[in-house]
Amino acid sequence: MRYKFSVACLVLCLLVSDELFASVIYVNKAATGSGKGSSWANAYTNLQDALAAAKAKDEIWVAAGIYVPGKNRTDAFRLKPGVALYGGFNGTEKAVNQRDWAANLTVLSGDVLGNDAAFANNSENVYHVVRGADKAILDGFVITGGNADGVGADSFGGGMYNVGVRPTVRNCIFFGNAAATWGGGALCNSAASPVVQGCVFFGNSGGFGAAMRNHYFSSPAVRNCTFSGNSTTAEGCGAGMFNDRSSPLVQGCIFSGNSATSAGGAIFNCFLSPTMRNCLFAGNVALGAFRRACAVDNQWYCSPVLENCTFAANEEMAWAGTTMNSQRSSSPSIRNCIFWGPVPQGSKGALIDHFDGPISMSCCNIEGGEKGPFVRNGGEPANSVGNINADPMFVGGPNGTWTQNATYDARTLQSTFTDAQAAWIPGELKGKFVQPDAGGVLQYVIVANSATTLAVWGDLSATALNGKPYKVHDYHLQKGSPCIDAGADLADVTNDLDGTPRSTDGNGDGNAVTDIGAYEFVE
Repeated sequence: MRYKFSVACLVLCLLVSDELFASVIYVNKAATGSGKGSSWANAYTNLQDALAAAKAKDEIWVAAGIYVPGKNRTDAFRLKPGVALYGGFNGTEKAVNQRDWAANLTVLSGDVLGNDAAFANNSENVYHVVRGADKAILDGFVITGGNADGVGADSFGGGMYNVGVRPTVRNCIFFGNAAATWGGGALCNSAASPVVQGCVFFGNSGGFGAAMRNHYFSSPAVRNCTFSGNSTTAEGCGAGMFNDRSSPLVQGCIFSGNSATSAGGAIFNCFLSPTMRNCLFAGNVALGAFRRACAVDNQWYCSPVLENCTFAANEEMAWAGTTMNSQRSSSPSIRNCIFWGPVPQGSKGALIDHFDGPISMSCCNIEGGEKGPFVRNGGEPANSVGNINADPMFVGGPNGTWTQNATYDARTLQSTFTDAQAAWIPGELKGKFVQPDAGGVLQYVIVANSATTLAVWGDLSATALNGKPYKVHDYHLQKGSPCIDAGADLADVTNDLDGTPRSTDGNGDGNAVTDIGAYEFVE
């Protein structure tokens, strides 16, 4: 009995001691102290040294600055199991919650020579900026300059490459990463199931998955992320996300301004069953001749689930429509979704192309209805219940003309558009969408606004020129919208894209029912 008690005490002591001896390791490239990582004054100046010293349960705090993994293309910041990396510090903080990762940009760069110009001069860049590890945390960093243009594993995941691991990636910005041939320019998951939350992916490039690629039975949880302004190369697919034999959960995400040279302007799915919930797809495009699906393309026995999503103003440039395409025995299940504009004209396509395999659609608002513009092939959907064809009455937004050329600030990674004639309330346009060229298709999420300016992620200085007309879009519902209280309550949909609780009584009839689309109406 005494022996068992002693063993139990020993195990408990080991566990407690492990927690007690967990350390905070400091990194600041501008530090001038001992360089041992024991404080901000004595911080490591090289992040790789901190990683080498860290053990499970340690935290590495990294101050603002640019950190490069090494001089060779095979160098990478290799996370360690159970170690948490936090960026966004100014070098004085005493707690993680005191940092400001948006203001104090902590950049992990694969640009070995520091000479990148967009995707030029990047032939020497590292293949992967970050390699993931099980139960590691990466929080508050900018990941840029990865160039996975090698062979085998070095052709995936320019920004971050996860293989068979489950890290958590939070509050990170992925931009300017590439994987020209196979994809996952910003992030590739191979038999991996990370949590990716609150991240922004913009200006990344890749063949199959310009921003994110999930393959070999990966099941990531992607929540509250923005995918904007990513583009595929050659005849690539899935500018925002490419899912091959994987089943990601994509929840509360925005896909806007992405362009695919082949199919799936926002997402391309093949095999298995991804889930997309409370997502908004606006102003995405597919460009190639005889290609399909400016928003979502489903191929080869794919069974995606789409719940409470809004598809608006996406455009396929060759087949005159096709917001969504499903074929080769794919069988999507679609509930509480809005599909609105542009309705294809003539015989070249449909708002949704459905070639074979069953498709289930209920409580959706489809411009043009379930016949005609709804489907080009395959007949009406099975399990068609509660679908409507009525103007969703989006809130919309102001139109105007830019009064000067847009500018880009590399310190904030944002472009500023200016209309000196505007009189916006500061902050009122945040989260809405701007179409910087009213004659074009692409739309981008507005990050912030003043009375006369608005900001978006990425270098879009060439898209908003002096004298050009623009449009602002707000895809929330107006009072009186036919989508209010017209959906079906779903067990897994408890909040909307804004985080507003679902099933409010929006039409005042005494019954609280879920609205159709990504946003719940709140008066």
